[in-house]
Amino acid sequence: MAFDNFRLTQKNDRSFELTGTVTKSEIDGFRQQALAKLQKELNLPGFRPGKAPLNMVASNYDESTIFSETINIGLTAVYRQLIDKFELKPIVPPTIDFKSPPSPTSDSWEVIITSCLEPTVTLTPNYLTQIKKLKKDKDQQKNVDTIMALIEKNSTLVFPQPLLDHEWEHYLEDNKIDPAKAKDLKNDYGDQLKRQWLLNLALNAIGQEHKINLTAEDLKNIQLPADLVKSNPQMAIHLLLQDKIVKFLIENIPQA
Repeated sequence: MAFDNFRLTQKNDRSFELTGTVTKSEIDGFRQQALAKLQKELNLPGFRPGKAPLNMVASNYDESTIFSETINIGLTAVYRQLIDKFELKPIVPPTIDFKSPPSPTSDSWEVIITSCLEPTVTLTPNYLTQIKKLKKDKDQQKNVDTIMALIEKNSTLVFPQPLLDHEWEHYLEDNKIDPAKAKDLKNDYGDQLKRQWLLNLALNAIGQEHKINLTAEDLKNIQLPADLVKSNPQMAIHLLLQDKIVKFLIENIPQA
């Protein structure tokens, strides 16, 4: 199945939509796959476990169960093939809607799939020149704060709405939020989330531009909490690299 009638619409914020029709023949194929899956779970007298004929499988499950499995199998297959076809790398699970509610008797499904790609950051070409005009402070944290503020000022972030919605839902699940305050809180949360992404992406871009990499010596002298290094070594390496990039930028600030 190629799902050739689906089209891709990419938006300016890095989100995208995949829209198209799943045909009757494709739905029938997904239904057969659903019955085959349910077949493995069904034990009937006179048949080896999982070997009952598909027509008997269908008669031993209510139609809503078969249809639900058909939907799950079908939409998973559609999404995976379209992602490969259009060479997309989404960073959040898709939101899948229908133009009209499907039913077991539907001749087709009109599908709308929404997701997004990773945010992007563009730095102004003269950010390093501006850093070299700063005045270095004796307080190292003030230097870091000054660098971060300058990077933020000299960066343009493209941030997809589906990513914010996805992260916000996780935040609501983990915290008890007063519904009356949720809207204002979401705005604040969104601002903080976007700033984190902007600074992370900008520092990564600076590291690539100046070929800043971790050395064996860096890893040997790692100064991060031992539990973080053990539980999430990838995050530890990420933080260590960003720290090295920030130190590189501070070294470009002239002595006062």
